[in-house]
Amino acid sequence: MPRTHKKLTVLFGATLLACVVLSSGASAAEFHSSVAPVTISGSQSTSMVLTTDSGTVICKSVTFTGSLTAKTSTEFSSVFTLKECTAFGFINVPVDWNGCEFKWTASGAAHIVCKSKPIELTAPGCTTFIGGQSLPGGATFTTSGSAPNRHITEHWNFSGLSYIDCGKNHTNGTWKGSFTTKTSSGEHWWQ
Repeated sequence: MPRTHKKLTVLFGATLLACVVLSSGASAAEFHSSVAPVTISGSQSTSMVLTTDSGTVICKSVTFTGSLTAKTSTEFSSVFTLKECTAFGFINVPVDWNGCEFKWTASGAAHIVCKSKPIELTAPGCTTFIGGQSLPGGATFTTSGSAPNRHITEHWNFSGLSYIDCGKNHTNGTWKGSFTTKTSSGEHWWQ
């Protein structure tokens, strides 16, 4: 075997081995459930805080329901209910979700999906609209407990949120908060 051919064979073999080792150690992030489909519900463990150019929106009561359609999935969807919100200095500002959903990916991205109308926060003199968009890498998920009582705490730390605030477009919004999520019928789920 010529010397150059032998070096290429060794180099190819080493490259192939490195690819096998790296791919076996790397796995895609996934959500898991003991049953499927399953309904997931969540409630905040810290206040949800949305920051815009007009100021801060803090909601004291945030809950959501969602679903996981398979025992193993890379995403799940949820719909939120926000109550007791203070926005830009005004108390009990209504937040209308308008059927928008959050689609969560196990890798930490979220996608706001609105079928017709955007999310609306209506404060006296100013309405804020948050439409459909992708929010990369701002969520982390922590599994707590052990089988059969595992659940996930979801932490938000999104920046670069696009919104329309008092008629002006912005892309500098932040959205933060933490939520404890469990299955509604007592099954466990984890990441």
